[in-house]
Amino acid sequence: MNHQEDQIIWRGEPTGEYTIHSGHKLLLQEGQSQRQPNYNHFYKRLWSLDLPPKIKITIWRFFCNFLPTFYNLHYKRLMGSADCHRCQNGMESKEHVFRECPIAKEAWKN
Repeated sequence: MNHQEDQIIWRGEPTGEYTIHSGHKLLLQEGQSQRQPNYNHFYKRLWSLDLPPKIKITIWRFFCNFLPTFYNLHYKRLMGSADCHRCQNGMESKEHVFRECPIAKEAWKN
C-alpha cells in the first residue's frame, strides 16, 4: 500500500487544470451525447422556420423541458405544489399545460 496525498485532477485538460473553457466544452459534449441525433435536424429546421422568435423559443423550451411549469418549479423546490392552478385537477406538467388541462382543450377546440 502506497500512501499518497490526495490531489484534484481535472480530466478535461491534458494539464489537469480546470478552466472555464474546458468546463464549458465538456458540458457541450455531454449535452450532445445525451441528445438524440434526430433532434439536431429538428432544431435546425425549427430555427429556419418563418415564425416569430417567441414561438420558436417556446417550442424549443417545450422539447428541452425548460418551461416554468408548476411541476418543474416544484421539482426544483421553488414551489410548494405542482398542481394546476387553472383546473385544480392534476400536476401542471408541459403535457398538462398544452394537452390535458380542460382549459387547454377548450382553447384548442376554439
